[in-house]
Amino acid sequence: MKKISLILLLLIGINCFAQSDAGARRTALNSSDIISCRDPFAIFYNPASAALCRSMQIGFFYSPSPFEMKELSTFYAAFIQPTSIASFSVGFMKYGFELYSVKQIQAGLAFNFYEIFSAGVNFSMQNLFIENYGSRNFFFADAGLTVKLNENISTGIFVKNITKTSIDNFENQFPTIFNAGIFYKIIDEINLYASARKELGYKIALQYGIEYNLIEYLNLRAGLSDFPETYSCGIGINYKSFEFGYSINSHFELGLSHQFEIIIRPN
Repeated sequence: MKKISLILLLLIGINCFAQSDAGARRTALNSSDIISCRDPFAIFYNPASAALCRSMQIGFFYSPSPFEMKELSTFYAAFIQPTSIASFSVGFMKYGFELYSVKQIQAGLAFNFYEIFSAGVNFSMQNLFIENYGSRNFFFADAGLTVKLNENISTGIFVKNITKTSIDNFENQFPTIFNAGIFYKIIDEINLYASARKELGYKIALQYGIEYNLIEYLNLRAGLSDFPETYSCGIGINYKSFEFGYSINSHFELGLSHQFEIIIRPN
């Protein structure tokens, strides 16, 4: 059992480091947007953001070869349904290949209150499979809060893995992550994002992003992070109820990753 636990620990560390963030837009902004709900993949980060959604959203995301390794391919699906009472969300993630894979399902609930606040929580179950060692299930919870300071500025925080889920007596294999961020709309066409991420046992990482609505149907995006040192950019093409997104991310040691997303907003 101890040997199996050590193997699980090693592979989970690889998993947490290697898999792609959900959403081509978020990746293009280098994970700096933790507040808005411009796409349904926000539910994988700050669960409170679902309360900011004004209509149904469905999204599919695929990263075929992160860091040019097809064994790290990642798929996400997300759904948000706002109601007069609360916003409900569900998500699915699949990562890996036939010898090692991770699957996750999650459900979330988010509320607006006092007109400027939103709060939410996600509950997730993750299945970890390793060839010849079988599989195990793990349970997580995330919580978040956003605050609308005025029409142009919002801020928020969230904590990922507030349950501090672990394997046996090992600590911090599934990272507990604290995030705080701010959104600033300079003009209608330009949005700025900045966030700070603190994972237990590591130094604070800073992320920055900018989004420019070049023309009615086209958004340009770019971002950077200092730890690890990464650079990213991407585009979003909008037409009626559909949006296509593409992003590319460059890691200073691991190389390039390409991401694609399709978002449907039926209403």
